[in-house]
Amino acid sequence: MSMNLSMKQASELELARMAREGVDEDVLMGAGDALELDKAWHVLHYVLTGAAWDGPQPAAALLSGGKEVGEDLGYGPARVLSAKETQAFAKYLGTQSEASLVKKLNVPKMQSMDIYCADDDSEEDLNHYFPQLKSYVTDAAAKGQGLLIWMS
Repeated sequence: MSMNLSMKQASELELARMAREGVDEDVLMGAGDALELDKAWHVLHYVLTGAAWDGPQPAAALLSGGKEVGEDLGYGPARVLSAKETQAFAKYLGTQSEASLVKKLNVPKMQSMDIYCADDDSEEDLNHYFPQLKSYVTDAAAKGQGLLIWMS
């Protein structure tokens, strides 16, 4: 079984409800318009931050941005990024290019840091998923929405 990261755009009202009531499998089942980063999430986080799990915000928003809500979904609880946090993440992603991120790939170093699924396909994964991430987060920010992020 693999670890996958997904995100869904949500209004501030929806985010407030999730913060109050939590997030469970039923909420995630209705996430039809979610962005699926599959197993590329950790490589993306690494090239954005240079770190395995942490890093400065907003660069580290994928793994440590926002606040946790709800129950443990198997790989921890979901997190919500406010519209303001989403805008900051979008602005940061706008300063990044695929070419600059590819230069940060170092498979032996990533493997020594236990970056999930760091292998010879990392460049292909980055080139496939980074534009999707950038577009999705930028779209959410332009709409004044926040993000629900979860691992499954």
